[in-house]
Amino acid sequence: MTDFTVKGAAEVSELQNLYKLQQIELELESLQKSIKELPVFAEFKKLQAETADAKEAWAWARTKLDEQAKRIKRLELDLLQTEAEQRQAQAQLFSDSGQTSKELEQLGRRSHALDCERREKEDMLLMAMEGQENLTQTVQQAEEHYRALRAKLRQLQKAGNAEIQSIKNRVNDLKQQREQLQKQISEALLGEYRRQRPRYKGNPLAHLENDCCSGCRVIVFTGLKSRLKQPDSKVYCENCGRRLVP
Repeated sequence: MTDFTVKGAAEVSELQNLYKLQQIELELESLQKSIKELPVFAEFKKLQAETADAKEAWAWARTKLDEQAKRIKRLELDLLQTEAEQRQAQAQLFSDSGQTSKELEQLGRRSHALDCERREKEDMLLMAMEGQENLTQTVQQAEEHYRALRAKLRQLQKAGNAEIQSIKNRVNDLKQQREQLQKQISEALLGEYRRQRPRYKGNPLAHLENDCCSGCRVIVFTGLKSRLKQPDSKVYCENCGRRLVP
Protein backbone atom coordinates (compact mmCIF):
# COMPACT_ATOMS: atom_id res chain seq x y z
CA MET A 1 0.00 0.00 0.00
CA THR A 2 1.46 3.41 -0.97
CA ASP A 3 1.94 6.28 1.46
CA PHE A 4 -0.73 8.16 -0.45
CA THR A 5 -3.23 5.36 0.06
CA VAL A 6 -2.34 4.98 3.75
CA LYS A 7 -2.76 8.69 4.25
CA GLY A 8 -6.14 8.64 2.50
CA ALA A 9 -7.34 5.72 4.58
CA ALA A 10 -6.30 7.56 7.75
CA GLU A 11 -8.24 10.62 6.66
CA VAL A 12 -11.34 8.48 6.03
CA SER A 13 -11.01 6.94 9.49
CA GLU A 14 -10.54 10.39 10.99
CA LEU A 15 -13.61 11.68 9.17
CA GLN A 16 -15.66 8.74 10.37
CA ASN A 17 -14.56 9.47 13.94
CA LEU A 18 -15.59 13.06 13.41
CA TYR A 19 -19.02 11.90 12.30
CA LYS A 20 -19.29 9.80 15.50
CA LEU A 21 -18.28 12.90 17.44
CA GLN A 22 -21.02 14.88 15.74
CA GLN A 23 -23.67 12.30 16.66
CA ILE A 24 -22.43 12.24 20.26
CA GLU A 25 -22.60 16.03 20.50
CA LEU A 26 -26.10 16.06 19.03
CA GLU A 27 -27.21 13.49 21.59
CA LEU A 28 -25.54 15.46 24.37
CA GLU A 29 -27.39 18.62 23.39
CA SER A 30 -30.65 16.72 23.19
CA LEU A 31 -30.16 15.14 26.61
CA GLN A 32 -29.17 18.40 28.28
CA LYS A 33 -32.26 20.05 26.84
CA SER A 34 -34.49 17.13 27.83
CA ILE A 35 -33.45 17.43 31.49
CA LYS A 36 -34.98 20.91 31.61
CA GLU A 37 -38.13 19.78 29.82
CA LEU A 38 -38.81 16.49 31.60
CA PRO A 39 -42.57 15.96 32.13
CA VAL A 40 -41.81 15.02 35.72
CA PHE A 41 -40.97 18.67 36.49
CA ALA A 42 -44.42 19.93 35.47
CA GLU A 43 -46.08 17.00 37.21
CA PHE A 44 -44.04 17.59 40.35
CA LYS A 45 -44.90 21.29 40.38
CA LYS A 46 -48.61 20.54 39.99
CA LEU A 47 -48.57 17.87 42.69
CA GLN A 48 -46.55 20.15 44.96
CA ALA A 49 -49.26 22.82 44.66
CA GLU A 50 -51.99 20.24 45.36
CA THR A 51 -50.09 19.02 48.42
CA ALA A 52 -49.71 22.58 49.71
CA ASP A 53 -53.46 23.17 49.24
CA ALA A 54 -54.24 19.90 51.03
CA LYS A 55 -52.00 20.88 53.94
CA GLU A 56 -53.72 24.26 54.16
CA ALA A 57 -57.16 22.59 54.10
CA TRP A 58 -56.07 20.25 56.89
CA ALA A 59 -54.81 23.18 58.96
CA TRP A 60 -58.08 25.07 58.36
CA ALA A 61 -60.13 22.06 59.48
CA ARG A 62 -58.02 21.68 62.63
CA THR A 63 -58.52 25.36 63.43
CA LYS A 64 -62.28 25.03 63.02
CA LEU A 65 -62.29 21.93 65.23
CA ASP A 66 -60.37 23.79 67.95
CA GLU A 67 -62.82 26.69 67.71
CA GLN A 68 -65.74 24.27 67.94
CA ALA A 69 -64.24 22.62 71.03
CA LYS A 70 -63.95 26.04 72.71
CA ARG A 71 -67.53 26.88 71.73
CA ILE A 72 -68.77 23.61 73.23
CA LYS A 73 -66.94 24.35 76.45
CA ARG A 74 -68.58 27.79 76.62
CA LEU A 75 -71.98 26.26 75.92
CA GLU A 76 -71.45 23.62 78.63
CA LEU A 77 -70.51 26.28 81.18
CA ASP A 78 -73.46 28.42 80.16
CA LEU A 79 -75.78 25.43 80.43
CA LEU A 80 -74.43 24.58 83.89
CA GLN A 81 -75.09 28.15 85.01
CA THR A 82 -78.65 28.09 83.64
CA GLU A 83 -79.32 24.72 85.32
CA ALA A 84 -78.02 26.12 88.61
CA GLU A 85 -80.25 29.19 88.30
CA GLN A 86 -83.24 26.98 87.49
CA ARG A 87 -82.60 24.75 90.53
CA GLN A 88 -82.34 27.85 92.69
CA ALA A 89 -85.61 29.24 91.30
CA GLN A 90 -87.38 25.92 91.85
CA ALA A 91 -86.01 25.67 95.38
CA GLN A 92 -87.37 29.13 96.15
CA LEU A 93 -90.65 28.25 94.49
CA PHE A 94 -91.23 25.15 96.58
CA SER A 95 -89.73 26.43 99.80
CA ASP A 96 -91.96 27.33 102.72
CA SER A 97 -90.67 30.84 103.16
CA GLY A 98 -93.96 32.71 103.22
CA GLN A 99 -93.84 34.19 99.70
CA THR A 100 -96.82 36.10 98.51
CA SER A 101 -98.88 34.79 95.61
CA LYS A 102 -97.38 37.48 93.38
CA GLU A 103 -93.85 36.45 94.35
CA LEU A 104 -94.73 32.80 93.73
CA GLU A 105 -96.14 33.72 90.32
CA GLN A 106 -92.96 35.57 89.46
CA LEU A 107 -90.85 32.63 90.63
CA GLY A 108 -92.98 30.27 88.52
CA ARG A 109 -92.51 32.38 85.41
CA ARG A 110 -88.78 32.63 86.04
CA SER A 111 -88.48 28.88 86.59
CA HIS A 112 -90.39 28.23 83.36
CA ALA A 113 -88.25 30.71 81.41
CA LEU A 114 -85.07 29.13 82.77
CA ASP A 115 -86.37 25.69 81.82
CA CYS A 116 -87.01 26.88 78.25
CA GLU A 117 -83.59 28.49 78.19
CA ARG A 118 -82.02 25.27 79.47
CA ARG A 119 -83.73 23.21 76.77
CA GLU A 120 -82.64 25.67 74.10
CA LYS A 121 -79.04 25.57 75.31
CA GLU A 122 -79.14 21.76 75.44
CA ASP A 123 -80.25 21.72 71.80
CA MET A 124 -77.49 24.16 70.89
CA LEU A 125 -74.96 22.00 72.72
CA LEU A 126 -76.15 18.86 70.94
CA MET A 127 -75.91 20.60 67.57
CA ALA A 128 -72.43 21.87 68.44
CA MET A 129 -71.34 18.35 69.43
CA GLU A 130 -72.70 16.98 66.15
CA GLY A 131 -70.77 19.71 64.35
CA GLN A 132 -67.67 18.73 66.29
CA GLU A 133 -68.09 15.11 65.20
CA ASN A 134 -68.43 16.18 61.56
CA LEU A 135 -65.39 18.42 61.87
CA THR A 136 -63.41 15.55 63.42
CA GLN A 137 -64.21 13.43 60.37
CA THR A 138 -63.29 16.34 58.10
CA VAL A 139 -59.94 16.72 59.87
CA GLN A 140 -59.23 13.01 59.55
CA GLN A 141 -60.12 12.99 55.86
CA ALA A 142 -58.08 16.16 55.22
CA GLU A 143 -55.09 14.65 57.01
CA GLU A 144 -55.35 11.39 55.08
CA HIS A 145 -55.61 13.30 51.79
CA TYR A 146 -52.60 15.46 52.64
CA ARG A 147 -50.46 12.52 53.74
CA ALA A 148 -51.42 10.53 50.61
CA LEU A 149 -50.43 13.46 48.37
CA ARG A 150 -47.20 13.98 50.30
CA ALA A 151 -46.30 10.30 49.91
CA LYS A 152 -47.08 10.52 46.20
CA LEU A 153 -44.96 13.66 45.95
CA ARG A 154 -42.01 11.93 47.59
CA GLN A 155 -42.41 8.94 45.30
CA LEU A 156 -42.54 11.20 42.25
CA GLN A 157 -39.49 13.10 43.48
CA LYS A 158 -37.61 9.84 43.94
CA ALA A 159 -38.60 8.62 40.47
CA GLY A 160 -37.71 12.00 38.96
CA ASN A 161 -34.32 12.03 40.62
CA ALA A 162 -33.66 8.51 39.31
CA GLU A 163 -34.64 9.59 35.79
CA ILE A 164 -32.47 12.69 35.97
CA GLN A 165 -29.54 10.70 37.34
CA SER A 166 -29.91 8.19 34.52
CA ILE A 167 -29.71 11.01 31.98
CA LYS A 168 -26.72 12.54 33.77
CA ASN A 169 -24.96 9.17 33.73
CA ARG A 170 -25.54 8.94 29.99
CA VAL A 171 -24.28 12.52 29.56
CA ASN A 172 -21.09 11.72 31.47
CA ASP A 173 -20.57 8.58 29.39
CA LEU A 174 -21.01 10.54 26.16
CA LYS A 175 -18.60 13.24 27.35
CA GLN A 176 -15.97 10.58 27.93
CA GLN A 177 -16.55 9.17 24.45
CA ARG A 178 -16.34 12.67 23.00
CA GLU A 179 -13.04 13.29 24.76
CA GLN A 180 -11.56 10.05 23.39
CA LEU A 181 -12.72 10.80 19.85
CA GLN A 182 -11.34 14.34 19.89
CA LYS A 183 -7.88 12.89 20.54
CA GLN A 184 -8.16 10.90 17.30
CA ILE A 185 -9.07 13.90 15.10
CA SER A 186 -6.72 16.57 13.80
CA GLU A 187 -7.09 20.18 14.96
CA ALA A 188 -7.64 21.29 11.37
CA LEU A 189 -10.56 18.93 10.84
CA LEU A 190 -12.03 19.75 14.25
CA GLY A 191 -11.71 23.46 13.54
CA GLU A 192 -13.57 23.16 10.24
CA TYR A 193 -16.26 21.09 11.91
CA ARG A 194 -16.70 23.63 14.74
CA ARG A 195 -16.98 26.51 12.28
CA GLN A 196 -19.66 24.72 10.25
CA ARG A 197 -21.76 23.50 13.22
CA PRO A 198 -23.81 26.70 13.71
CA ARG A 199 -24.67 26.87 10.03
CA TYR A 200 -26.05 23.32 9.99
CA LYS A 201 -27.57 23.34 13.48
CA GLY A 202 -24.98 20.96 14.84
CA ASN A 203 -24.65 18.47 11.99
CA PRO A 204 -22.39 19.69 9.19
CA LEU A 205 -21.51 16.07 8.32
CA ALA A 206 -23.80 13.62 6.57
CA HIS A 207 -23.63 10.12 5.20
CA LEU A 208 -25.59 8.23 2.56
CA GLU A 209 -28.91 6.63 3.45
CA ASN A 210 -30.49 4.85 0.47
CA ASP A 211 -28.43 7.02 -1.89
CA CYS A 212 -29.67 10.17 -0.13
CA CYS A 213 -27.84 12.75 1.93
CA SER A 214 -28.79 12.10 5.56
CA GLY A 215 -28.78 15.86 6.18
CA CYS A 216 -31.19 17.12 3.52
CA ARG A 217 -32.67 13.83 2.20
CA VAL A 218 -31.83 14.73 -1.43
CA ILE A 219 -30.50 12.02 -3.78
CA VAL A 220 -26.72 12.05 -4.24
CA PHE A 221 -25.65 11.54 -7.84
CA THR A 222 -23.53 8.58 -8.91
CA GLY A 223 -20.49 10.73 -9.66
CA LEU A 224 -20.36 11.99 -6.08
CA LYS A 225 -20.83 8.49 -4.72
CA SER A 226 -17.87 7.33 -6.79
CA ARG A 227 -15.69 10.16 -5.53
CA LEU A 228 -16.75 9.28 -1.97
CA LYS A 229 -14.97 5.94 -2.37
CA GLN A 230 -11.69 7.69 -3.05
CA PRO A 231 -9.82 8.01 0.29
CA ASP A 232 -8.21 11.38 -0.44
CA SER A 233 -11.29 13.23 -1.77
CA LYS A 234 -13.52 15.79 -0.06
CA VAL A 235 -17.12 15.30 -1.13
CA TYR A 236 -19.93 17.74 -0.35
CA CYS A 237 -23.66 17.36 -0.93
CA GLU A 238 -24.58 19.48 -3.98
CA ASN A 239 -27.88 20.43 -2.36
CA CYS A 240 -27.10 21.38 1.25
CA GLY A 241 -23.30 21.64 1.23
CA ARG A 242 -22.71 19.17 4.02
CA ARG A 243 -19.55 17.15 3.83
CA LEU A 244 -20.33 13.51 3.07
CA VAL A 245 -18.75 10.76 5.14
CA PRO A 246 -17.97 7.37 3.56
